[in-house]
Amino acid sequence: MNPETQNLKVETLEVENQLIKLSVEIPLEMVREEIEHAYLLVGRKAKIKGFRPGKIPRAVLKSYFREEAESHAIEHLVEDTYPAALAQKSLEPASRPRIETDKFAADQPFRYHVTFAVLPRVEAQRYRDLSVEKPRFPVQEDDVRASLEKLRQGQTQLKAVEENRPVKKDDFVVLDYRVHLSGEKKEKVQKSITVQVGSNRFLPEMEEALIGMKRDEQKEARVTFPADHPQKGLSGKEAALHLKVQEIKEAVLPELNDEFAREVSSYPTLPELTGAIRANLEKENQNREERELKNRLLAQLRERNPVPLAPAAVEERAQFLLYLMQSNLGQQGLAFNLETEEGKKLLERFREEAGNELQNEILFNSIARQENIQVKEEEIESKMGDLESQRPGRGGRGREEEQEKLKNQARQDILRERILALLRINANIKE
Repeated sequence: MNPETQNLKVETLEVENQLIKLSVEIPLEMVREEIEHAYLLVGRKAKIKGFRPGKIPRAVLKSYFREEAESHAIEHLVEDTYPAALAQKSLEPASRPRIETDKFAADQPFRYHVTFAVLPRVEAQRYRDLSVEKPRFPVQEDDVRASLEKLRQGQTQLKAVEENRPVKKDDFVVLDYRVHLSGEKKEKVQKSITVQVGSNRFLPEMEEALIGMKRDEQKEARVTFPADHPQKGLSGKEAALHLKVQEIKEAVLPELNDEFAREVSSYPTLPELTGAIRANLEKENQNREERELKNRLLAQLRERNPVPLAPAAVEERAQFLLYLMQSNLGQQGLAFNLETEEGKKLLERFREEAGNELQNEILFNSIARQENIQVKEEEIESKMGDLESQRPGRGGRGREEEQEKLKNQARQDILRERILALLRINANIKE
């Protein structure tokens, strides 16, 4: 249904600072059209003994399916008119809407109410004379050595220990093991597993028991699996762990010489490789300096123009940032548990970041108005294409909501770069 939304009666009320309640009255003719459509859809799939599908009289449908039809009508009336109601009052919600509906009657206009946060409109002051010190991150020789060592570690080879010596810390042990859980008859068997002793990637009792063992030696250790063990059948349980060492290997690192340089790069000598690493680090640090300079400019802009924010708006933006992170992790086959202590700290950091983002956005919009900075629709569409390519697609209404958020993000990203350029040109930057 495409209702004549210009006949909507829309009223707004500021419930609290930045919290708006929008009341929408839908005229009777729209209500009648939608309830008629709802009964038509319900009638097509309804099954009542004695009637053919699609031929059930309206009075019978009402007695059996009135609630379903009215629920369908309410959902579509709100869905079809809400965007028009927002446009009529030039409102842009900054939080997820909370919708309440009046009692539905097919012979009366229908009213519903939506509560949401909005971003305040401010006039940014003193943004043309910001004064900050440019950060410096010089490349240290330790940084160059650390990068070389990382390349060297990447060329590590495992060499079998020929002598029949005992296992020591940092050895790589190839072993078989059997797990016998207390009170159970069956054993879990794993063969040819490689364990780096001292890596803390395996059960501590296992790594400790391996130290001192020799090739072909067997030993039994008592272990307790952690409560958060990925295998639910093992989590929190005690077990006997039977170990048998097959082979002991040790890491062999290549020497740092010209041959190493040719092996890991296109540079013929170690000094040339070292120089290239230093140049890359300098470029990375220059980019880091630029990012930090922008952050300092924005921090001072916010300090000069403090903007109070509705908690609902901050939470909405924080949840969107969380969605972006989880989407990116999902593409890599990873996940993040927000119920852990680390997860809760991450969400708090997102809330802080969301607050800064929203304040920046409000101030950017203000500066854009004052400086007449425009963002064209085709620029937004191009930027959205870049953003969408970085995360998996979604379908349905959730997809539409994310599209709107991505569109806003694209516009703000473009605006950010243009306004940062303006701020920087006019700022006093101390070298």
